[in-house]
Amino acid sequence: MGLEALRVKNLRSLSDTPQIPIRPITVLVGRNSSGKSTFLRTFPLLKQSVERPTESPILWYLQRRIDFGTLNNAINDRATERTVTFEFTVLLPLSTEVTLRDTPPRFHVSMTLAEGQPPHGSFVQGYDITQPDFAVTASLRFSPTGRLLSFTVDGADMMPQDLDMALSGIAYLLPNIRPGSHGKVKYQPVVPPLHLDPPKWRDTDYDEALLNELARSLRPLYHGKTHDKTLVEIADHVSLGGHDAMWQHLERDSGLSVKKDARKDGHFGHVFQEIFYRTFARLVPWVLDAADMQIADFMSRVAYLAPLRATADRSYRLQDISVDDVDPDGQNLAMFMYSLSEAERASFAAFTEEHLEFESKIDISGLNAEILVREPGGSRHINLVDIGFGYTEVLPLMAILWSTCCRERGADDPPTSLLAIEQPELHLHPAHQVKLAGAIASAWRTSRDAGREVKIMVETHSEGIVNGLGALIQKGVIGAEDVQIVIFDQDPETRQTDVRIAGYTPDGALNDAWPFGFFAPVADG
Repeated sequence: MGLEALRVKNLRSLSDTPQIPIRPITVLVGRNSSGKSTFLRTFPLLKQSVERPTESPILWYLQRRIDFGTLNNAINDRATERTVTFEFTVLLPLSTEVTLRDTPPRFHVSMTLAEGQPPHGSFVQGYDITQPDFAVTASLRFSPTGRLLSFTVDGADMMPQDLDMALSGIAYLLPNIRPGSHGKVKYQPVVPPLHLDPPKWRDTDYDEALLNELARSLRPLYHGKTHDKTLVEIADHVSLGGHDAMWQHLERDSGLSVKKDARKDGHFGHVFQEIFYRTFARLVPWVLDAADMQIADFMSRVAYLAPLRATADRSYRLQDISVDDVDPDGQNLAMFMYSLSEAERASFAAFTEEHLEFESKIDISGLNAEILVREPGGSRHINLVDIGFGYTEVLPLMAILWSTCCRERGADDPPTSLLAIEQPELHLHPAHQVKLAGAIASAWRTSRDAGREVKIMVETHSEGIVNGLGALIQKGVIGAEDVQIVIFDQDPETRQTDVRIAGYTPDGALNDAWPFGFFAPVADG
């Protein structure tokens, strides 16, 4: 279950990306300002948006976290429409009960945001919800106040008769629609561990208007004296499926006899087509509700390491606080290491020594702590500030890799969903960049083997990391299917970015989608 792919439109230099799958290891490459960092930062952006109560879906700015400014700042300069769109490919749990099939249903849920009036931020301008198995799409458009202005399924009007609907209720990221034109959306932070057993919170009148519209579309199938309440009960048990399966349910499982003229046309007739569309429309609140929880659950468990790590200090004042995770800038590294148990400190030291041949430890003296490092072949540990800037940069990286992927976690401790890392190769010698590919692959494999797989996404300029992953595939350490390379190629004249996905052959070579001479220097003139 959960988030499978992400697509963004009109976000900074990204006019549109394909649906980019969330693979075990994803490497984002491209020249400066091509959009690769923008795409990667979308994940911590959405994380900070679901971690705090907000007035609008996206928290565009958070101090010491992700700063996109405002929606107006974030919109692509050449966008003809002043909107930003996030499209999520989500695998919903069977408990959502939106399809007749016994396999988890997959939906593409696209949320388009526009700029609101101060003091409020961006608002949901529209949704597009596609079910690829049945090639059907619902489109919903809203006013700045959240009122539902139009609702179509494959172009057919699905607006309830004589009834206003609006975005309202509780949401993490994707607000839902309910009857009434003066709804209020309360964006709540993700608190419970949704990944364990996603809760379902729906009011009894959640989709009453859409249910009644579906019941009306059923009337031509049955005897004219069929009670409205009976039609509503039948409609309440209709789910999306293949036309044959849905027709069988309506004809055999409803408890009523289908009229002869309706039976003659079956699922080829216009009556059934209306029922099919109304069924999909009626299920939209279920889909939004379930997708909201799946996306919020995934984003709340994202870990992120920024490209500019904190400068090391010679010593750190100890504090009586518990630190479970490494900050995006590594500023709390000393307190993180101090909070580890002796066994965990030994495990972390072994991880850095195995992959980059150095060992780190925390040394306590009174109320102060020092981070010490022993270089390859060194006889003693040296203070981090005396050993070179490269170690200052790489130590937070190794800490977050070990912490999210290799550290033993309790049964109730939510596992990291995605580790997003910017420029892991900073200040590292090319030979160590190749070794870093091994650390990334090893960390992912450790998490997978422990049954709590952590996907890893890396934004990099490093040819060593790209080649290092290929070498690991060639050796059989990881599979070619485990790694994808997303290439961001910006046109120097139009400044528009083309995004395409490449990868590796089973023997570790870059496949045909990789552009020839990508890492070669750009010729002048």
